[in-house]
Amino acid sequence: MTLSIGESVGAYRIIEQLGQGGMATVFKAFHAALDRYVAIKVLHPAFKEDASFLARFQREARVVAKLEQANIVPVYDFAEHNGAPYLVMKFIEGETLKARLARGPLTLEETLRVMEAMGAGLDYAHKQGILHRDIKPSNVMLARDGGIYIADFGLARIALAGESTLSTDAMLGTPHYMSPEQAKGVKELDAGADLYSLGVVLYELIVGRVPYSADTPFAVIHDHIYTPLPPPRAANPNVPESIERVLLKALAKERADRYTDVAEMVMAYRKATIPFVAQLLSRDQTPNIALPRSTKPIAPYDPTPAALAEAKTQIASAALLAASTVARPKPETTPPSVVPVTRTSSATPLPAVTPPVIKPRGYQFRWWHVGVGVVVLGVTLTLLALPMLRRQLAPPPSAVPTPLFSTPLPPLTPGVSGDAMAMLGEAEAAFKAGDVTLGQSRLELAVGMSPSDPAVLLRAGDIALTNQLALYALGKFYLPALPLTKPQEPLGSEMRGHTALAYYVAAADSAAGAFFGTQLKLNPETDMVALALTRYRIFSGDLLAASNDLKVHTAQQPDNPSMSLITGDWYLAQNQLAEAQTHYERVLEAKPGPNPVVPFWVRREAECKLNQIKTLGRDVKLEPTCEDLPSLVIGR
Repeated sequence: MTLSIGESVGAYRIIEQLGQGGMATVFKAFHAALDRYVAIKVLHPAFKEDASFLARFQREARVVAKLEQANIVPVYDFAEHNGAPYLVMKFIEGETLKARLARGPLTLEETLRVMEAMGAGLDYAHKQGILHRDIKPSNVMLARDGGIYIADFGLARIALAGESTLSTDAMLGTPHYMSPEQAKGVKELDAGADLYSLGVVLYELIVGRVPYSADTPFAVIHDHIYTPLPPPRAANPNVPESIERVLLKALAKERADRYTDVAEMVMAYRKATIPFVAQLLSRDQTPNIALPRSTKPIAPYDPTPAALAEAKTQIASAALLAASTVARPKPETTPPSVVPVTRTSSATPLPAVTPPVIKPRGYQFRWWHVGVGVVVLGVTLTLLALPMLRRQLAPPPSAVPTPLFSTPLPPLTPGVSGDAMAMLGEAEAAFKAGDVTLGQSRLELAVGMSPSDPAVLLRAGDIALTNQLALYALGKFYLPALPLTKPQEPLGSEMRGHTALAYYVAAADSAAGAFFGTQLKLNPETDMVALALTRYRIFSGDLLAASNDLKVHTAQQPDNPSMSLITGDWYLAQNQLAEAQTHYERVLEAKPGPNPVVPFWVRREAECKLNQIKTLGRDVKLEPTCEDLPSLVIGR
């Protein structure tokens, strides 16, 4: 379906068309009420042929919209416009993984970040009972801010729900990334199908090409089912054996021979990769990670048969045009001394032509001048045509990607894992330079070197938190570190204080709801999680639910200063400044001491907000934190 620029679709105004595929057309739109850009995916008109599809679309869209995870493009809304169903999703400023690969291979640490992000998103979705069914580089978004997202969960799920020819009479998925069971048409799939597709993506990142490529989609599907996997080290001898083993297991033909789940596969790849990354970094052989800067569409790695036929036709036409231009140059003028010759028959020899005798008048024409002119003109046209022919005949850059391991990796030295604290220093420097992606990569490498050292985990979490990555700090560093320390120990007390602060800040993140809900199920007695979920509801605009939460908290912990702080936030969100001020003042009633009743950061937040109310009045707004975040972390 084609929408016009400026057209209104519900509450959204169309800004531009971003792309078009076999199942949907994607538009960038603006939502004025929330002052944000969104991506609208309008499904193919063929879906309308199924009279009951719209009802199934609405049912399945509700399921997909519940996927709230940091590495999944969230679905904001769904409806229909002129009979065409559409999904409203988060607009990601960046490029696809396929476009990034077309610019060159990823570094080894980049592949680890991509796999961990994709694995986290898929693992979360699988635990909700939802498969993607179409994992491929073009469905992975690399945001400018360093985020990595899996796109199009909705399209795969919703299309499969239909009974139209788009879902049941045709296999869902992309042939080059399709699992053998999908290729066979198995209806009862499990997480192994997505795991296999993720393995194909990893194979492409490591080796430089997909494992199977043929002239037709059916030939590719046949290979996935019956042809043994081309060994990665046969295609590229520089691939380490440890990484090859991960690929061989992930891409096993039988589901039972693969990893149990995506999380196990990603962990295996992490263990196989980190020693080499650490050693390369210690030798300064790994280039910095380049953030995506372009959203220009890139040609597919493996063109469809129709696209291939069209390309061959264009090449043939260009070659024919160039050849005909060179062979039959058009003279600018006919010299007066040349007698035109007419060929009466292809079998009749040309009559001999005797040129007339011309008296010299400064320039004397000779027949060989014509031959020289034809040759010069032909050579000139040939030279002009050659660049065009090279462009037509040369394969596109994405068709011959450079493999990741273009040179052998240095052999691993037993016991050499690198200096975790030095790596944390590199992470901090990267964040200061504005390179978020590199900073995150260095943090994870540092923790990979010392995964059981709570001091390293605490420091990594602090660096992430001070750089506004609260949810990331919780999931990657603070929460894994808590079991390694005791609350009565200084390090354990500090760890829990920073964890509580991270929960407080992360509550402003739109992706925090699902994370908090999961943590609350795992640890139902944890007060900091329950309070953070209440604050999340305040930022989400669900003030009624937040009010009910606060009533429960007040009954259970009437003197909890953190609860008083969040109650003040509830009133501040409604601009009820007198009530907010009362609760912030309650936070300050308890005096700090050697074992403070009020955590340092809670007191600082209350003081800051009281000062804002006095100075700004009605102009004060609820923010993730009032006080400067680095000072809250360092001051603790």
